[in-house]
Amino acid sequence: MIKFVLVGGNPRYPFSVIAATVGNCCNDEKVIAKFFNSMLKVYSDCKMFDLVLRVFHYMKDNGIEIDERTCTVHLLALKKSYECLQLVLDFFYRMVESGIEVSLYSLIVVVEGLCWSGGVKGGRELVEEMIGRGIKPNVDTFNVMANASAMRWNFEELELVLLLMEKEGVAFSDHTYKVLIDGFTSSGKIDEAKKLFLEMHDKGLKVATHLYNLVTNGYSRLGFVDGAKSIEAYPSGSHSVSYCTYRISKNNGDSSLMLELTIFHEIECKQALSMVLSQTKQQMQKELEPN
Repeated sequence: MIKFVLVGGNPRYPFSVIAATVGNCCNDEKVIAKFFNSMLKVYSDCKMFDLVLRVFHYMKDNGIEIDERTCTVHLLALKKSYECLQLVLDFFYRMVESGIEVSLYSLIVVVEGLCWSGGVKGGRELVEEMIGRGIKPNVDTFNVMANASAMRWNFEELELVLLLMEKEGVAFSDHTYKVLIDGFTSSGKIDEAKKLFLEMHDKGLKVATHLYNLVTNGYSRLGFVDGAKSIEAYPSGSHSVSYCTYRISKNNGDSSLMLELTIFHEIECKQALSMVLSQTKQQMQKELEPN
């Protein structure tokens, strides 16, 4: 009914008339607040963002309670369109300055929008500013920034994010390790990825097979077989079989060799591993024998 009155095909009453009528006809503050928050949401859903601001400021100026969750929904509506990113930031600051108790989820929505539009630095600076205003970020906030930095190989910014994370006393989660290892292995920084991999083991965290293979395959792609083998002593957290492929090449004048050595890792399958290594060794010796 509210939506029909506000945004129907040919709405009869402008916002100013509706607002005045509600104020004159109702004295219940909770009912008034619910009505205007519903108006804000309807305008947001219909992408009538200018009217959202008008409702917001009317509520603020007249002491009507603004529902933070309704504002968060509006932030999400704005974030769906990249050209509205500045509108996201502007509305977030309006929320903060109006005295609304801004939730961490609202902060994450804005930081995520900034980070994935390429503004990781802007996201970090916003978090630092909000810390000064008493809004303390959690691990999910940092994971958004770390993921965006690592996937873009922006390691200078990533270092600043991790330093801020340490300063705020926020510990890594399993997902933090995942995004960092993903970023390091994809960029060829395998030693950094291995360091995090070993840190997970030291802390007793379950290392997913996916991460296990990322590190071993990363060494393999660079031709560092010994590095890949060094991971063998640290089985993955899964009991399922995982594998990595070592590509070993040799070119010397008359001969060219490209072998694929596939090693299977399983916690309870040492014999299978020995068998594969033995068979592969025999194959390599055979291939290297002169004709």
